[in-house]
Parts: sequence; structure tokens; C-alpha cells
Amino acid sequence: MKNTKELRKFLSETMVMIRDGDVSPSDGRNIVGAANQINLSMNAELKKQKLDHEMGKKVDKFGGMSL
Repeated sequence: MKNTKELRKFLSETMVMIRDGDVSPSDGRNIVGAANQINLSMNAELKKQKLDHEMGKKVDKFGGMSL
């Protein structure tokens, strides 16, 4: 994974696999952790964009922040 967009896509696909039963029920507990990671990733990127904007720096396209 090279950026936050790819990370969120991977985490979203993991949740779909759990929902569809492609991952064992015992692994289903991890869905909460995956959802939290998506939220944390988006929050961190938005905070960085806001700070960059306030400082007059170039703001990366959403989903393009380097990991």
C-alpha cells in the first residue's frame, strides 16, 4: 500500500469478506478494528489537510497522503 486511499480500500474489502462469510466467524470480531482504522485514517488525513491549508501549503488530494 502506498497511500491512505489504498489502505481504506483494503480495510473496506476486508469488512465485505467478513460480511459475506468468506472469512471465518471467529475472525469476524476484527471488523470493529478494521472500521476503527478506516475512521482513524480519514481523520488523520483530514486534520493534515486542514493544517496544510491553514499554513498556506499545498493540500494533497484526499486519499493521496503518503503513509
